[in-house]
Amino acid sequence: MINQNQNGMTAKTLLFTGIIGLAAFAAGVVVGEQFPSPSRLSVIRTAISREQTTAPSSVKFSSGGSGSLTQNVVQQRTDSDPQAMLNQALGLPHGKERDRLVCSALGQLARKDPDAAIERLQSIPAGLERDRALQGTIFALAYEDPQMATAFALGLPPGQIQLTAINSIANGFANSDPKAGLEWAWELPEGHTKRSAIERIVGPLANTNPREAIEYADSLPPGGTRYDLIATIATDWTRSDFSGALAWIQQQPESSTKEIASLALVSQLSLSNPSEAARIVSTLPSDSGQNSATRDVALRWANTDPAAAAAWVSSFAPGSLRDSTIETVALQWLRVDHDTAAAWLAQATLPDERKRQLLGLAETNFSNRGSR
Repeated sequence: MINQNQNGMTAKTLLFTGIIGLAAFAAGVVVGEQFPSPSRLSVIRTAISREQTTAPSSVKFSSGGSGSLTQNVVQQRTDSDPQAMLNQALGLPHGKERDRLVCSALGQLARKDPDAAIERLQSIPAGLERDRALQGTIFALAYEDPQMATAFALGLPPGQIQLTAINSIANGFANSDPKAGLEWAWELPEGHTKRSAIERIVGPLANTNPREAIEYADSLPPGGTRYDLIATIATDWTRSDFSGALAWIQQQPESSTKEIASLALVSQLSLSNPSEAARIVSTLPSDSGQNSATRDVALRWANTDPAAAAAWVSSFAPGSLRDSTIETVALQWLRVDHDTAAAWLAQATLPDERKRQLLGLAETNFSNRGSR
């Protein structure tokens, strides 16, 4: 239910989203068609204007009875005859119970007979009650026919209203067919709405079956969205079941997915076991991803055991990676133990001028910290 004190914002959003749904039916959008043609969008917009101005001001329904109904009885009656239950609900006094029953009956009616649900919605006077009823009905339609819901959702102006509509469709896919949902979401226009839809579809699955979720993500076409999704799932997986995530990664053939997941695992592992993270990062392909992970491990290891981190980075082959990680470890060590760090830095392989710069930087920024 929507709180009446939300300044009408949520209600207006749901009303507009619902009206789009009504307009889509009025405009003759074909079930199963993913995107409406420009001419149909024009008809939808015309229908929207008509729906906003022609809602009847009042209508009376027979209650079909009186008295309070238990939740079980209400559910049974709603499932068997949502039209009759809607009539009875609309005959009750205004309040939370009436709102709940109206939403329940309309949602069930939408699943059985969308056209009848649309007709009944048009009969409810414009206002907060209609907004609430629209919410339940539109969500029900989105779950039953996501392609049709998408057709009119994409006719909405980009922004929060459209995002809310698309997310409701994504939630339906998440509960029914995540793989089909990813195929659907991937065809959405690029942008925040598409990323949000993909995350909503994969998120619940990642919580219960991360292996399946990451395999779904792996099936997506190459690109930033796929990369981010695999990294997010792998990171969450390592937090909840590190050994399971590591076992899965080790079983994978060399691929971009294995590399992405390995980097996420190393980043998470470096917080609790940097020495093991250092071992794993050394097995990754030598590229910018491995270099970034190596610097991450060096920094986090230096936070807990700078001497061990210093020994590790000193063993690297000469080059820019060794130089940058030595600088990372030196600065962190100088922060907490200036004298010991300075002694190590003196014999490091950095140019003398760079050593002086690091010591000067530490003197300026860390003069009141660590032992001297």
